[in-house]
Amino acid sequence: MAFVFVEPSDGSAAEVMSEAAASALLVVDGQRPHAITVSATAGLVQEVASGMTGCAPCELDAVADAAAVVAELANVFSGEWARQRVADGGVVQVGLPQALSAASAADWVCRAVERGVVVALESEEGALVVTLSAA
Repeated sequence: MAFVFVEPSDGSAAEVMSEAAASALLVVDGQRPHAITVSATAGLVQEVASGMTGCAPCELDAVADAAAVVAELANVFSGEWARQRVADGGVVQVGLPQALSAASAADWVCRAVERGVVVALESEEGALVVTLSAA
């Protein structure tokens, strides 16, 4: 597993979204279904892919790897959300990540701003936006 150190982004979620290389949605079904979206810039994709594969970042194609890396990040975040729900006594079913268009990802961010959580994070090489909202 790749480790990337991130901190809150100086940029807004909209700024990060404008540079996103890929976005994914994953639904965690249960008593209260939730949707998690992840959007990441090419720099963050390359950084995560490098850690996952052990290859130097310059050996990777961030555009080609973007969908797979963002889907895996959605798996990681949704797995943690599901773990919390199960720990609280809930029963959940984690779906499979689905690629999102830029417009659909932006819609999910707006939805999460209204009734959920939006987090913009950045690393040394890039940034990502993670949302959590009712499905």
